[in-house]
Amino acid sequence: MRTAFQEGGENDPINQLLAYHVDLTTPSFGIQEEHNTPDEIFEMMPGTPRIRNGYLYGNDKPGLGIDIDEKIAAKYPLRDDYHNADWTSVRGMDGSVVKP
Repeated sequence: MRTAFQEGGENDPINQLLAYHVDLTTPSFGIQEEHNTPDEIFEMMPGTPRIRNGYLYGNDKPGLGIDIDEKIAAKYPLRDDYHNADWTSVRGMDGSVVKP
């Protein structure tokens, strides 16, 4: 039976590369859900995997191979609005809101 892993709506380049590594080591790998990465992320996080012709391409750097350029990341501050309200707040065990 082939696998069909789903990333969910809160995926990011790190989770995508983690899934990529799991996929590569799973003999029954079938298909992986696609994640559409905004162009700003490729600039901000060098090493982010790219999808070309339906295939995900990782990189040949050690570990996950993703870095973060903090100067570029500072140009894209997290905005608290209704478009990203689901992932800009996390609930603690007591139900309280924890902002990243």
